[in-house]
Amino acid sequence: MREITVSLFGKGDFADIQSAIDSVGEDEKQTTIYIKEGVYRNRVNVNKPGIRMIGLGRVIISYGIGAVHRDAYGKEYGTFRTETVSIGAPDFSAENITFVNSAGPGSFAGQALALYVRADRVKFRRCRFIGNQDTIYTGNPGEAGFQCRNGIEHRQYYEDCYIEGDVDFIFGNGTAVFKGCEIYSVDRHEKEGGNNGYITAASTNPETKYGYLFLDCRLTSSAAKNTVYLGRPWRDAANVIFADCYMGAHIKPEGWHNWGKPEREETSRYSEWGSTGPGAGNTGRAAWVKQVPEEEQKAISPETILRGDDGWDINRW
Repeated sequence: MREITVSLFGKGDFADIQSAIDSVGEDEKQTTIYIKEGVYRNRVNVNKPGIRMIGLGRVIISYGIGAVHRDAYGKEYGTFRTETVSIGAPDFSAENITFVNSAGPGSFAGQALALYVRADRVKFRRCRFIGNQDTIYTGNPGEAGFQCRNGIEHRQYYEDCYIEGDVDFIFGNGTAVFKGCEIYSVDRHEKEGGNNGYITAASTNPETKYGYLFLDCRLTSSAAKNTVYLGRPWRDAANVIFADCYMGAHIKPEGWHNWGKPEREETSRYSEWGSTGPGAGNTGRAAWVKQVPEEEQKAISPETILRGDDGWDINRW
């Protein structure tokens, strides 16, 4: 296993993260990149498999492109060219790193991705993701040319992470588990009962059994009471589960929005159980939320959702 050190101040093998990644040979199966403390203001494309990035101290990767910004040819970037960090090769993991898109609110910057995952078997632990609209894009296999296996697409695991945004800030059709994470909804200064945003916008494929699982997470915000939806279905078969989470008072009693498409109330797959807090779904939830039998609830875990036919071990870092 190769080890590389990155430092902004000349005390490593490289002064920027992309140069370290580019130095990895195609035949290297595993490479650990240690990143020393600092703010790295460059876009990063992880295009080599088996890379592990570990932040030493306070490490921030920050850039600021929004969908309405224009490239050198005068063309708007659009949503899917705005990411600060792109993961385009499998078996990637990151620890103790902050990923930021600093373009600002969607009202003037448009969608702005901090992270775009285009690959399978991707893990994050104790990381932070900061943005506004569309902070984390869990991928689109059709767009990325990625061939899914047995209905499992872009498997991702987020453990003890902090994720911040306001509109659709966790979105896409990957299969992703968020365990022990804080999900923070940025305040857009809507009054109580207004619409301050949506946490998820899943576009799960119909043949994919699981989309997003939020387990033992904390949903927090400084936004007014009754202003944030748990999610809305970007595509018909959107699948999202919240289990044993704490939900603040910012979560709307109805919980879910149909995106103005009533037919998606029949096809989307939203469910909740075991959550607590003033925003938990004890009363008033949308009638079309799916009820999962207790025995099936017990069978759902990060390991069973993400293991796949290749036996991916999410607990091995």
